[in-house]
Amino acid sequence: MNWRLLISLALLASVLAAADTRADGAKLVLGELFHRPPDFAPAADGGVLARDPSGWVRLVVTGGRIAAIDTEEVPYQERNVPGIIPGAMVARSNGDIAAAWLAAPTDRYRHGVLGDEIEAGELRVLMRDGRTLRHAVPRDSVFEDLEPRIADIDGDGQPEVVVVRSYLNAGAAVAVFAVRGEAVTQVAQARPIGSPYRWLNPVGIADFDGDGKTEIAIIETPHIGGRFKLLERQGNALIADEIGDGFSNHVIGSAALSMHAVFDWNADGVPDMAIPSQNRRSLRVVTARGGKLVELARIDHPHAIVAPMILGDLNGNGVDDVVYALFDGTVCVLIR
Repeated sequence: MNWRLLISLALLASVLAAADTRADGAKLVLGELFHRPPDFAPAADGGVLARDPSGWVRLVVTGGRIAAIDTEEVPYQERNVPGIIPGAMVARSNGDIAAAWLAAPTDRYRHGVLGDEIEAGELRVLMRDGRTLRHAVPRDSVFEDLEPRIADIDGDGQPEVVVVRSYLNAGAAVAVFAVRGEAVTQVAQARPIGSPYRWLNPVGIADFDGDGKTEIAIIETPHIGGRFKLLERQGNALIADEIGDGFSNHVIGSAALSMHAVFDWNADGVPDMAIPSQNRRSLRVVTARGGKLVELARIDHPHAIVAPMILGDLNGNGVDDVVYALFDGTVCVLIR
């Protein structure tokens, strides 16, 4: 029996569940499994993996407690991606755009909000037919992002790529790119924040207000104010509707962008969102149905949320749970 399994068994008998509370019908289980926030990754079967100092373990919830079980599985990692910038990830889809990533490292915009002063000067797209296409932005801007998002924004059945584009003199904006023949072309953009070194972090892409149209949910300036906005495409513009504030889905200087989750909390058919509060000591579950932001649940914590959130079924009930971690390494699982 190896040391990881011994630890798992000991934790099951003692401090696996540091707390057990309920939040509007959902059960929150806390586990003191790590001394610092772990990395999370999806398992092949829909579960969740976490990385401890010596490798990956599988997280499960059994008997109302969290266990870290030894596993041989390791997350898939992209390798030998041409030109990809440090810390970036490849977005993949099953559509005509098979993959997209950010390339051509540049230091012409030394903001450092994502952990270093290297940003991307180019968006690259791998088509299903094997072609690799690219779009290089001029020297007035960079892609201040780490993972493109592939989605059908306008409902025409063709995928677009959504990225954060930051202008040296005007700050960040959400930009949408599409493939037109042999070119990757910008087809829509939101108005930039207006000041350099001001950034935003997308939350997700879905019909968040239930009007039948796709929106891009963002947190603008997550470190100072955390304004929640929904962006909807109208021609070549993304029109913003600001409907809330007091959020933060990013730690300044971190490469972890996915400190949020999108799921249907109240089973009404409209995607809801879990996003930390501005001080990151509360998890706010909100809906934008009807164009008004409503808080469905709020879960307070003694320490700040610092790690990316991940969805996965930890208790085998067929419903994804929300998994995240606090500054002291406590793993939080919101069982639905």
